[in-house]
Amino acid sequence: MTPGHDHTSPFFSVIIPTRNRAALLAKALHSLRFQTISPERFEVLVVDSGSTDTTREAAIQAQDELKNLHYFYTAIPGLHAARHLGMEKAKSDILVYTDDDIRAVPIWLESISESFADPQVALVGGKILPEYETTPPQWVDDLWQENEWGRFLSFYSLSDCGKSRKNIDPIYVWGCNFSIRKELLSQLGGFHPDSMPGHLLKFRGDGESGIARKIRELNLKAEYHPGAGIFHFVSKERLTLDYLYSRAYRQGISDSYSHTRSAIVCMRNSKDVVRSWLFLPLRLLRLFSSSYRRKSLLHRLIHKGKQAGYRFHQRELSLDPELKKWVLQETYW
Repeated sequence: MTPGHDHTSPFFSVIIPTRNRAALLAKALHSLRFQTISPERFEVLVVDSGSTDTTREAAIQAQDELKNLHYFYTAIPGLHAARHLGMEKAKSDILVYTDDDIRAVPIWLESISESFADPQVALVGGKILPEYETTPPQWVDDLWQENEWGRFLSFYSLSDCGKSRKNIDPIYVWGCNFSIRKELLSQLGGFHPDSMPGHLLKFRGDGESGIARKIRELNLKAEYHPGAGIFHFVSKERLTLDYLYSRAYRQGISDSYSHTRSAIVCMRNSKDVVRSWLFLPLRLLRLFSSSYRRKSLLHRLIHKGKQAGYRFHQRELSLDPELKKWVLQETYW
């Protein structure tokens, strides 16, 4: 038992925001049945963000397998709203955020527990491996990037930092496998906006990245645990160049949001601007490409999408004073 933990409360609150993906949610919940820690040591909070399908029924049915499962509904749009409702309802001091399209390995929560046994650890992440619906095209391999911490494919939220526990830059702990101390999340003001419905796309922000940057700036410890692994479902619809462009477009909006806040409220530092090869000039990318033509086309497509999304958001900022106020809010919680 972790020192200071109240044995009457669950050690973990697993928070799963969801919207209109009942079948995927059911699979994710089923995978939690096989965790190696006792079911009494964790609760599951399904936070329904305005679903119109059978999401509620899927959550209620899963209570037959997960007795400590609770269902909540919010009509407030945006992933951040669901994440915050989960935080408010959680009984634990450790919040384990994940997505509705994952499959957790059996030692997922046990491994997260091992990391948080160190009181200096503020944030924990682990492997996020792909579960492709169909064989991916060859160009998907070209999207992986490597750095001193490991391998990452940001467009599908995939990561693999190897077989050993290690300290990691918090910016590489992503929202589908994002465990944080509740008190810290509250102190830092909660999450930035993310995953807004299409008609509210301009209100998109940079999600959990805002929290990750604050953790980095405070020099708090983020740990990667190889056992804290999940498989992330990648549908066949996402294995297309059309999806890649739309994902880059949304990233451009997020970048505009981050840069706007940075310029005015100083929430970023200069090294955040160049964290990924996506920001590198295309001519430099070509020098490192062993398959020049295919990679060059991919980078051009990504670059075009990011630029279009960035320009869209900057234009909307100039036209809509309320959007600028939204971007500069101190907290969305």
